Amino acid sequence: MNEKKQGGEIRVDTRLSRWLDNYWYHYKWHTIILAFALIVVLICTLQMCAKEDADVNILYAGSHSFVESGRGELSSAVGAVMPRDYNGDGRKQAGLSTLYILSEEQIKALRHELIESGEENPLINAGYYVQELNKFYQLLQTGEYSICLMESWIYEKVRENGVFLPLSEALGSKPDLAYDDYTIRLSDTAFGCYFTAAAQLPEDTLIAFRRQGSLTSLMNRDRAEKTYAQALETFRAMMNFEE
Repeated sequence: MNEKKQGGEIRVDTRLSRWLDNYWYHYKWHTIILAFALIVVLICTLQMCAKEDADVNILYAGSHSFVESGRGELSSAVGAVMPRDYNGDGRKQAGLSTLYILSEEQIKALRHELIESGEENPLINAGYYVQELNKFYQLLQTGEYSICLMESWIYEKVRENGVFLPLSEALGSKPDLAYDDYTIRLSDTAFGCYFTAAAQLPEDTLIAFRRQGSLTSLMNRDRAEKTYAQALETFRAMMNFEE
């Protein structure tokens, strides 16, 4: 009786298949990591495209740690005094970006507080705060944020760079309670006292308005001027707010 042999897998050995086998053998994990990175970038890009544009963007830098509700409350407070719905989405809402930055003195105070609470050798990543401070410098240069909130020690590091618009130009006159020619303590304004989210910020939080950057104007002059005018109008509304 003749036995039939089971047919094995037929594999066509071509130059391309040999190259693919060799490539996969040597670059398997490189390819997997690259594919994963591309997927992450794609997802982030799609999320950014789907995200609604805020009417005005605000930048905060300092030691206040925002929870999500606090971030939303401050954005809503700015929206409450915002003159118009600039993007026409039916809401007046400010986009708030925050940088959590501690000074050397604040880091020492935090370390002492942790030791007092029972931690023997608390580890604090001081380098992180340096990175965040550098990020603040970079964001000031981009021109994306015109309304800036920052603690006084952070402001002192950039005040000589001429990045902020004098209050006399932004508001028509320098307020009597101004910190200097460019800033005013948020706690010295009716806006900073009336809205809880603003009142919860550190007492020495300053508010300033950034000059329009020449680089931003050259890149997209029409849009930059429109965004700048909207931010300035909102800044004036915040500073002229009365209870």
